[in-house]
Formats: sequence, structure tokens, C-alpha cells
Amino acid sequence: FLTCGRCRGNERSITMAAIEIFSSSVTYKYKSIWMKNRMHAEMPDVHFIYKYLLLAEIDSFEEPIVCSTFTTYKENDIKDHCTIIKVRENDLNNDGQKDSLRFEAHFYTDKPVKSLRLLLFFNFQLKHLIQATIESIGVFNQILNHEVQEIRFFGDLELRQKGLLRSEGLYETYNHSIELSDYSLSELLLHSFNRKFSARITNKRVTWRTGFSNDEAVVIIGELFYVENFIYYQPSVWEELKWAWIQYLSCLLVFAYVAKHILVFLFTNRYLNTYIIRPWRDFIKKRHNTFIMSTKSKEKVVAAIRKLFRSSDKIAEPEGASSSTNSPSRRLLNRHHRPDAVTPMDGPILENPDSTHADRSCFFKAKKSVKDNNECKAVYDKDIGLRRLMKEFNRIQRTQRCDSAFTVELVNDNVFEWFVRLHKIDPDSKLAADMRELKIPHILLHVIFPKEFPFAPPFMRVISPRIDQGFVMHGGAICMELLTPRGWCCAYSVESMIMQFAASVVKGQAQVARVPKPNKEYNRQLAEETFKNLVRTHEKYGWVTPPLAEG
Repeated sequence: FLTCGRCRGNERSITMAAIEIFSSSVTYKYKSIWMKNRMHAEMPDVHFIYKYLLLAEIDSFEEPIVCSTFTTYKENDIKDHCTIIKVRENDLNNDGQKDSLRFEAHFYTDKPVKSLRLLLFFNFQLKHLIQATIESIGVFNQILNHEVQEIRFFGDLELRQKGLLRSEGLYETYNHSIELSDYSLSELLLHSFNRKFSARITNKRVTWRTGFSNDEAVVIIGELFYVENFIYYQPSVWEELKWAWIQYLSCLLVFAYVAKHILVFLFTNRYLNTYIIRPWRDFIKKRHNTFIMSTKSKEKVVAAIRKLFRSSDKIAEPEGASSSTNSPSRRLLNRHHRPDAVTPMDGPILENPDSTHADRSCFFKAKKSVKDNNECKAVYDKDIGLRRLMKEFNRIQRTQRCDSAFTVELVNDNVFEWFVRLHKIDPDSKLAADMRELKIPHILLHVIFPKEFPFAPPFMRVISPRIDQGFVMHGGAICMELLTPRGWCCAYSVESMIMQFAASVVKGQAQVARVPKPNKEYNRQLAEETFKNLVRTHEKYGWVTPPLAEG
């Protein structure tokens, strides 16, 4: 490989390491590989825990009206002024989870309400990304500028996240129950606000019924809908590795491509002195010497064994030469000394071997008879034809498009029999004009390949439409020297044969037959007989193409 300056073989690895570090640092800086945070959407399991605090201010100099489930406030007893409290959680979509809360409070007062504050206590359970049970407070505040008898409000109850969740281990937390006796109201709200998760009421809509009467109860109705929440967290390393390697690989390829072209530019213009280092040369030389030594050792061993058996054969010759000739060791040495010898086939010779074992039997009996050689050649030719046809069919199928000159398909899944649809010929020819006029989309050809293909030509005939002149004879036979054994060459392809036919019909002034002739309809038997007669005639008189003036 090429190295720059006076650096050694490890300089290339240092360069690649620098490219990798540079690409990874760039992608990390611009957040292409490691995401700083992610967002997870989850619908928490929300439950109202039947704790509430309602404060209705009627005058700045009087005590507010209080409705609460708490009994004490900073060691002072709380008197509940509400006559009716209604709470109901609804499952709107019948999925087994609560979707909304309806809260309703009734109380009497001698003066109209100036402001309203309602605290509702909920439990949120997160189960998917993290396992957490969170107790939080939903707060509703409203200042009233009119005298009202009934107040209605609607809103969404969502969980507000403060700070990013870390992914080290399993994030578990439980917020203990909040008692009003431990905090003042301001401390309670501040404590709830500073938690990792806290509830809030959003998208509030407030309506009221104006007018006030101390004989009627003031009604507070609120309905909160539980909505889906988004949790922001820092993903773990294993979570990022699922996608980071794709981005890193793409960045590495880009940087490697740019670095390669820069190095090629520098080396080509000789801005850097370069020379070739092949550190593996000594290693290959050592391995080669080892291989040579091992081969020589084997030859020495074989020579020693050969000498040993020759001496044993000389001793055994007076007793009888037949025993030494038939010994296994002797047969082994004979086979070693005569690498061109053919071993006889074990077992009886099959009279009619099938195609599966034909090659094997012919290999072992290659020097037996001429008949066996012909049999091997026939099997070999058949395999060549099958492979050749499969290769050409697959190549044509891969290149077939809507605008192709011709398309092919197999007849009954037989690779030796094709249907060819010729879609394009010379647009200025009479045949093309007739096809456009009669709305004929293609010329349908029937091609039959012999078992000896490609050493023997295929038989091709026209099926439709019926063509006059253009070297198309009775039955759809085609008068073309290329389709005869004399004019065929094994190097010809099916595509070249189809293109030769397209040129021949145009040259022969072919036209679509307008008048049907029942006694001369196209069929395979008539086409084969006509073609045989054509071949015999041309073999006798030769293949001479008459001028157009003579028809």
C-alpha cells in the first residue's frame, strides 16, 4: 500500500483511526449519533384520591367558606360548610381506565363569592418507561367580578415534568401522602410545584350564571379530562446503539471517501514523497519455503516406501508373482506411478444408465468404447443446452420493460419451448402500418429448441397475425437460412435470432393478410412440413435471395 513521507506500515491504521475519531466527534457534536434527550408519550393511570380543599372568599375581612376532607389546618379544626359534594370518575372509551373527573360542591352563603380556589388531589401511575406513583395537586383559581350563583369550569389535567429523567437503572419513586396539617397553604403549593412531576390544569374554560340569592345554594361544578403526557428522558447507551451504528457508518463512509480523494490528489501530483511497502513479503517467503520443504519431505518418504516395496517384491517373486501383484500396497504404488491409468468400474455395468449416473459411469469408462463416449457427449450436450437456455431466458427477463422490442415466456414451464411476442419492427414498413391500422399489438412467435441446442438450430414459426410475403410461408414457417443446420452457429443468441427475423419480414415487404384463407391457417404440423420442404429445396439449389423486382 502507499504511505506518505517516511512513515511505516502502521501509518495507514493511524490515518484511518484519525478519520474515525474525527467523524464520530462531528456527529456527536451535532447530535447525529447520541441523542441528548428523547420524548416518550404515555397515558398515565390517574385516580382521584378523594381529598380536596375548596376556599370561597366572600369578603377580605371575613373568614372564607371552606369545604375539605381535611379536619385540621396547622393544629386548628376545619369546619366543612358544604352541604353536598358529588365526585364521579368516568371511563369514556370503555378501556378500563378513568378518563375524566366530575366534581360538584353546594354551599350556602349570605354574601356573593368574590374569588374561588379549589385543590384536588390525584394519584398518577406511570408504567411503561418508568415505574412511578406520583401524588400531586390540581389547582383551580378564579376571581369573580360579578355576583354569580353557579360556576362551571372545564380543563385538561396533565402532568408537568421538571427536569430530565436519567436512565441509570430503573427510575422508581413514590410521593408520600400530603396532609394539610403539616404545611400552610402556600407551603403546600410550593412543595407540590418543586417536585419532579406535578399536576396542572390547562385549557381552562369557565362559565357562570349571574345573579345571587342567599336562599339558593352556590354551585361549583368542575370537569377535568385526563390527557396523554410526554415524558422527557435521557436514553441509555443500549437504546442508542440500535440506530447509532447506521449513522456512524454513513458518516465514516463519507469521510473515508473524501480522505481517499484527497490522498489520491496529493500522491498523483507528488506533493508528498511516496514509496511502496509490502510487510507481508517476508511472511509469504517463509511460508513458501516451508511449503517447499514439506513437499521435498513427502517425496523422500514416497521414494523410501517405493524402494522398500521393490525389495519385498524381489524377495516374493520366486514364491509367486500373483500374490505381490494383487496386494493392496502394490496396487497403491501402481496407481501412484501411473497417474494416467483408468481404474475399472466396480460392479456390473448398467445397460441403460439414467441421466443422474450417466456422467459418473462415462468418467470411469472413458477408454472402454466409442459408444460410451457418444453417450457421455449426449448427456453433456443436454446439460449445456439447458444451462444456455436458462441463462438467456433469465437475461431477457431481467431486461424486459414496457418499451422492450420483444418479450418471452415459457410454454407450460418448459424451458425448451417459448412464446415470443415481437412488439417493435421498423415503423416505416408496411407491416408496421398494417399493425397500427388493425390495432395488432405484437407478432406472436412459437420457438421450439431441440435437445442438442445450441449445437442445433431451434424451430420457429409465426402464430399470429397471418402474414403475406416477408419470407413467412404456409403454416407460419419462416424461410431463413439462420434456422437451418447449415446457417446456424452455436454462438448465435435468441435475441439475435429474433432481431434477424424482424429485419427479414421488413425486407421481404411483409403485410398483414386482410382476407382469411381457411385452407391455409397457421398450425405447427403444416409449418414443420413446409420448413422441411424449404430446407430440401435450398440444399439442392442453394440459398439465393432474389431481388425485390422479382418479388
